[in-house]
Parts: sequence; C-alpha cells; structure tokens
Amino acid sequence: MTTLILSTSYPRPTDVGRKVVMSGFLDWLSVRAAGERVVYAHLAPRQQERHERLAVDLYEARVDPSWRRLGGMAVEGLLRGRTPLQIAAVGATGAATTLARLVGKLAPDLVVADTLRVVPVLDRLPLGAARKVVYLDDLYSRRYARLIETLDRHPDAELNSLGTFARFLPAWMARIARVRGLQRALLQREMRLMETAENAAPARFDRCLLLNEQEADVLRTRSGADNIFSVPPYVRVRESSPEQRPVDPPCFLFLGNLSYPANAYGLSRFLSETVPPLFAALPQARLDIVGGGASPALQAHVASLGERVRLRGFVDDLDGVLAGATALVAPVIYGTGVKIKVIDALARGLPIVSTPTGAEGIEVVDGREGFLRDDLADFVEPLRRLTDPDVNRACSEAALQLYHRRYRRDAAFAAYEEAFA
Repeated sequence: MTTLILSTSYPRPTDVGRKVVMSGFLDWLSVRAAGERVVYAHLAPRQQERHERLAVDLYEARVDPSWRRLGGMAVEGLLRGRTPLQIAAVGATGAATTLARLVGKLAPDLVVADTLRVVPVLDRLPLGAARKVVYLDDLYSRRYARLIETLDRHPDAELNSLGTFARFLPAWMARIARVRGLQRALLQREMRLMETAENAAPARFDRCLLLNEQEADVLRTRSGADNIFSVPPYVRVRESSPEQRPVDPPCFLFLGNLSYPANAYGLSRFLSETVPPLFAALPQARLDIVGGGASPALQAHVASLGERVRLRGFVDDLDGVLAGATALVAPVIYGTGVKIKVIDALARGLPIVSTPTGAEGIEVVDGREGFLRDDLADFVEPLRRLTDPDVNRACSEAALQLYHRRYRRDAAFAAYEEAFA
C-alpha cells in the first residue's frame, strides 16, 4: 500500500496546531503501514531549511507564484467570486504539474489532503481509484463568522483574516487584505464561499476529518453526510512526565505563539485585567510566558509589570516548563479550533484556567480539570484556589485521566484507525 499526503505545511517542528495533527497522522501511519510507502508532498512557495527530518519520504513540490498564475487566481477567486481566496491561492501555484509525474509513479492507494486548500491540485492529479481523505482542520466558515463578531465586540483586536496561506500571496496583496476597512467584506465573502466548499467536501472525499466533534455535527447537519469523523490530535509527551504538584511560590503559565494575533491579544488583555488583582491577592505569585514572536509593544507591556512576569520566548522542551507551573492560563478571547496548548497541559496533569473559547472542542469541565470563566477578571479566584494542594491535586488527576482517555497514543491511534478505515 502507498499513501500520499498533500500538505501546505511541513509537520516539524510541531509549533502550530495543524503541524501537531499532521505529525500525529505520520506517527500512526509509520506504525500501521510498517514496510509500506508513505510520501509527504509539501507544497511550498520556496525551499525551506529542514531542521527536523521526517521518517517518511519527502517530496518538495516547489510552486510557482508567478504573475500569470496570480492573475488566474484573481479572476477565479475574486472577479468570478466562485472560489475562496485560500483555495484559489494554492490552486494557482502550478503544483499539480510537478505532482502529476510523482502520482503517476506512485499510483497511491490512499491520498490524504491537508485541508481544502489543496483540492484544486488534487482534482488535477491522476489518482484513479485511490481512496481520498481530507483533514479539514476546523470549519473555516465558522472561524470567519467568529472573526466578524470579534470586529464588532473587540475593535481594538488585531485580526489576520488571511491566516497562514498569506505566504502564497505577494506581500503587497497580503498587506491590502489586512486593511481594517476591507476585512469585514473579505471575511464575509470567504465565510460564504468556504461554507459551500465544506458542504460539498463529503461528496468529494471518502472521509472528512475534523478535530472538534461539535463542528463535525455541524457539517453532518449541513451536508446530510455521514462520512464525517472527529479525531483527537496526538500530542507526543514523555510517558515519564512527572506528576503535577502545586508550586510554592505559585507560578502560572501562559503558552502560545505570540506572532498569532489571537494569542497576543488574549495575553495583553490578561496582563491588564487579571495580573494586577492576581498579584494583589497572591503577593508571591509569578507569571511565565512561553512562546516566540512577541511584538515590541507586548515586550514593553511585560517589562512594565516587573520581575514577577517573565517572557521566556520559544522553549523547545515543554516538560520542565509545565512541570514547574501551578496552572495553565488560556485567556483566549476569540478564535476557533482545538487549542493544542490545553492538551499539552492535560498530558502533564497541569490544571487549566481558561475561557470557554480556549477549551472549545476539549472535554474540560468547569471544576474538574480546572476552571472555565468568561471574564478575564474572574480568573483570579480560580487561580487562587489552585494554590490549595488538595484542589490542585484533584484537578491534576482529572486532567491526566482526560488525556489518557482521549489523547494518549493508543486512544488517538484507535480513533485514526476508525476514521481512515
């Protein structure tokens, strides 16, 4: 059996959620398809340095973002208004031309598409009777709807309506798309077109995969299809991770890529609304911020709060960081999708204090694995409660149980076996 994976993301290092998921699929395939061939075809606009090699065959599908192709994208994606911009951008790159020769040689039995972005490339390949599975990530139509709500509720929030596919566009086009006055129109257009594309996906693929069971139910209802599955992300951790214990003095942890606007905005609000009363209630408490990409303004904000708040940047090994914390804070104000950082915390038995948005799609129950609060000012009391050893220990045990039940390797691989079968 030969499996071909088409993706616009290189899966290592696992510094964003989609890479974690694709890396988990590769781990499962390496076990399930031992002795069989797995090829990871990476669609990218430029060659990138590889710090981590894959255990499967890698094919770099260099794409051509030429003006001619971008012109075709503009006609199809903008003027005709039939194709979401993120799908048109990848479809116009010319990757199908280089991939067609590879597919002819491989004759794959299974093809895995990493999101609907690669559908135009997939449609031009000689796949024959190969089974086709698409990983949808989350429902982008709902993501765009949430971003429109954010424009109204949080006008000070910086939004990135293009997301990671902006790298397939010229820099000037990406800058224009981020102009505040144009974002609403762009988001409304993409929301409508992505909903149409999502609803059509179950008829185009043998299986459609999502991370969030609630979103899987939404797509089942919208499409009337039953070949839609939710799968957990497999977060690799050391099985010997230490049991979580309260820390004295208390140390709370924020974890997230700060170049992502939703993370930076949530942290900025947390620093303003939660940290001052938290430090007043717990004079010895500290806050560690782990994640690269902090802007100069955010760095200055952190510095203004004194030595009790540390900006540690990117940390390659999270075990020590998570083991040395009292609780994870996830002050997520907007956004959709399963937050991998919450699963990272569950895997180490670290209690969580989060907004409901931060725990969306994860079976965290208020008062069990931690606490859920809508208002960031209301984070202070549950964080104070988690400095109690008995409360912390109970939440820690529940967090580990949830990880083992849903996200541990055997649980995740069993879900993949069912979803791909």
